[in-house]
Amino acid sequence: MSLQRLLNEEKIERINTTINDAKIKKEKAFKVYRFSYENLKLSGYESNVYANIYDSIRLGCESVLLFNGYKARKGEGHHSIVIECAKELMKGELQNEFNRIRRMRRRRHDIEYGSLEVSRADMIQAAKDAKKLLVRISELIQEMDLQGSLV
Repeated sequence: MSLQRLLNEEKIERINTTINDAKIKKEKAFKVYRFSYENLKLSGYESNVYANIYDSIRLGCESVLLFNGYKARKGEGHHSIVIECAKELMKGELQNEFNRIRRMRRRRHDIEYGSLEVSRADMIQAAKDAKKLLVRISELIQEMDLQGSLV
């Protein structure tokens, strides 16, 4: 879905923001990721850890929107919009990871509202994807911070 279409459908909006807003959201994403990573080995808590890894990704994607001057509007499909918008804003980077993240979002929904369990392999792959995404987001924010402005 294109950014213009998301704007036209009022799924996202342009906002005044600072690089600091994006940094704060990114740090929150890393904090949730670190908590998840530290608990990867806990047996019986795979679904909880998986959900936290997902949340770190969502928060990271929200930081991508922020450092590009956007915010997703709350409502049904909010998480999907945040992830798709971040994917668009990252201009084709991490395609494989975003494809898995899209599946992860659906699985996390099924876990949250159903009885789906998560395999250890899925949890570890999710952690790898989250780390790769969050590290790249950090690099993008740092590059933008060095430039001294938001896009």
